[in-house]
Amino acid sequence: MKDKAETHYHAPALEKGLDILELLAQSSQPLSTQVIAEQIGRKTNEMYRMLMVLRDRGYVVMDESGSRYQLSLKMFEMAHRFPPTKRLVQAAIPRMEALCHDISQSCHLSVLRPGYLLVVAQYENPDKMGFSLRLGAQIDIWGSGSGAVMLSFLDDARRERMLEASGATDEEARRTRALFSTIRHQGYFVGPSPQVQGLTNISFPVFGVHESIEAVITIPYLTLIPEAMHRDVPDIERCRALLGELAAALSEDIGGAAYSTS
Repeated sequence: MKDKAETHYHAPALEKGLDILELLAQSSQPLSTQVIAEQIGRKTNEMYRMLMVLRDRGYVVMDESGSRYQLSLKMFEMAHRFPPTKRLVQAAIPRMEALCHDISQSCHLSVLRPGYLLVVAQYENPDKMGFSLRLGAQIDIWGSGSGAVMLSFLDDARRERMLEASGATDEEARRTRALFSTIRHQGYFVGPSPQVQGLTNISFPVFGVHESIEAVITIPYLTLIPEAMHRDVPDIERCRALLGELAAALSEDIGGAAYSTS
C-alpha cells in the first residue's frame, strides 16, 4: 500500500475500512483475509471484523470459493447517483447510441477518479464485431488517450496530484506530459492505443460550467473492412468529426461549451 498523506486527524476504524476498499479496488483478483491483512500491515482478526462489517453493508462480497473478498458494485452505483454524474450519463447515452449505430464503432464515457478514469457509460458497436470497454472499467490516466485528454485540461496543481495518485513512473509521466500541448492546440486526441495493437483511440473532452473538464468521450476505433460489413463504414476522420460534434453537444447539455482552440 502507498504511504498515507499526513493529516492532523485520525479515525483508526475508518482508516482500516478505507485501506481494505482501496486494496481491493487495486486488485484484479479476490483476496483472502490473510492476504489483505499482510498487504495492509494489520492483524488478521482486525481485518476479519472490518470485512464482516463491509460485507454486511454491501461494499464487499465473497467470491465463489467463499473464502476471498472482492468489491461489490455498491460504490459504483453510489457514484452514479451523484447528481452531476447521473445528469451526464443520462445526456450521453442516447447520443452515444445514435453515434455507434451511424459509425459501426463502440464508444465510452469516462470521468476522473483519484489517479484513474472510470467508465460510467458505454455503448457497443451494434454490428457483429468491434472493441469496447466494460462499464465500470478503470483506465490508466497516464497510459491512455482518454487520460491524456483529461490531464491536458486540468489545472496544474490538480494534474500533478492525479499523476502522483496514479503511480506513474517519471518516464510514464514525461511521455504523457509530452502530449498536452498538441491536445490543447487541436482540442482532442487521436493516436494508437498503448494496450491494443491495431486500435486507434479518438478522445474529446466534455466541459461543464466554468469551463471545467467533466469527462472524456472516446471511440476505440477499429478499422473495419466494408466488404465484410456488407456496407460502407465511416473512416477515422469522419468518426473524429462526429465524435467532436457529440462532445460539443454533450458539453452544452450539462451547461458547458465546446472547447475553442482560437
